[in-house]
Amino acid sequence: AGLATSWYLAIYPFFLNPTLLARAEEAISLADSNMNYDTSWLTELSLPLFLSFLSIQLSHELAHRAVAANYGFNISLPTFVPSIATGLTATSTSFKSPPKDSNELFDFAIAGPLVGMIFSLVALAVGMNWT
Repeated sequence: AGLATSWYLAIYPFFLNPTLLARAEEAISLADSNMNYDTSWLTELSLPLFLSFLSIQLSHELAHRAVAANYGFNISLPTFVPSIATGLTATSTSFKSPPKDSNELFDFAIAGPLVGMIFSLVALAVGMNWT
């Protein structure tokens, strides 16, 4: 469900464009009439955005995992938590064994957001270059 929310967030911004919205509505009316329709154009547009959402989230989680491995404490696999109401996809990771001190906890807590910000800036630069 978390990945589905990310996919939804990757598609939704394109419907703010009136031309693309009209094209999607045309495909929906064809589908309602049991006629052939093609929405591959929407996948081609939204796939880069979806992959950037996913890579930012995964890099964030991998940074937490790397810090946990470095300090020797165990964490669970991340669980994707969707929210269509807020438009965000989050993950929840539990400690299987706690960090030894507050410095380890701080390093664990800050690693994910910092790496996520770096990946966000990279995605922004790539997106600006492509458009």
